[in-house]
Amino acid sequence: QEVYREALGEQHPHYAAAQHALANLHVLAGEAWRALSPSRRALETALAHLEDSAAVQSDRQQLLAAAAFRGHLDLRLSVPDDA
Repeated sequence: QEVYREALGEQHPHYAAAQHALANLHVLAGEAWRALSPSRRALETALAHLEDSAAVQSDRQQLLAAAAFRGHLDLRLSVPDDA
């Protein structure tokens, strides 16, 4: 995840994917409290990318992007805020 952050920046979709994967690993390991921060970062970054790119995408592309975004949302909602 640090490689993505340093090479691409925190607003890049690949950084969001790395944060998502890290949060998912924490959830699978039973450490939901450690998943909260990366899942939030992944969701925020993915949402920003979704909003920024929507203006130049066709309806079909927007639907596909929204479907991809759902994974970030599902993971974030699966982690309790008080974890």
